[in-house]
Amino acid sequence: MCNHASADHRGDIGMETAELTRCFLLCNTEGVDVHIHVVGDRSFRTACDAVEAARNELAATGDAWRIQVTLAHCELVDPADMHRPAELGIIVNWTTHWSGAYFGEAAKKHLGDERWDRMYRFNEIAESGALLTFSSDVVTSYELHRSNPLFGMQVAATRVDPDTRSPPACIRVALGQRRTPGFPVSCCWPDTRSTAPSNCVWRTRSGHWRLERSRICAF
Repeated sequence: MCNHASADHRGDIGMETAELTRCFLLCNTEGVDVHIHVVGDRSFRTACDAVEAARNELAATGDAWRIQVTLAHCELVDPADMHRPAELGIIVNWTTHWSGAYFGEAAKKHLGDERWDRMYRFNEIAESGALLTFSSDVVTSYELHRSNPLFGMQVAATRVDPDTRSPPACIRVALGQRRTPGFPVSCCWPDTRSTAPSNCVWRTRSGHWRLERSRICAF
């Protein structure tokens, strides 16, 4: 969203449901997995709708769904859609180091307080049984330190960005509700199809992170 956008502008989207459904069907035919970057609740719902439509079309013709769809970032998800990744077999790839208000509060003007306060909520998605993976989306040298998996884990657990130390009030207030004690959230190697990856990150009830099977731990 840009400052020059009109008051009723809701952002742009790369593909609507019908076009994205056709893309999924083509990728399924060719055996190509799909990784999509989504930010807002509209794009998240559109992607879920397209996966559902493609799977239903294949089921109607007796064909199999053979590909893995991953949705990256997912900064804002409507509560009504949080159960859908588990039902549709979609991997949600969480950019954890963004979750401490890395981008400031500029989006609040466009989203409004209610939707702003729902950003970076992944508990409901996890509790529904979806597979979550972690990644950084770091593409610049000055952000390189933020690609450290332990950096991302720390921000995911505390919702405090070590580089700024000043999360907005909505994140501080909701911190206790946004943790997922004892839930295996996958990763170090995002987009894995295995439900029991070789390197598995757990949020333990004692409040510590542990990287299983690799002898790297953060307490």
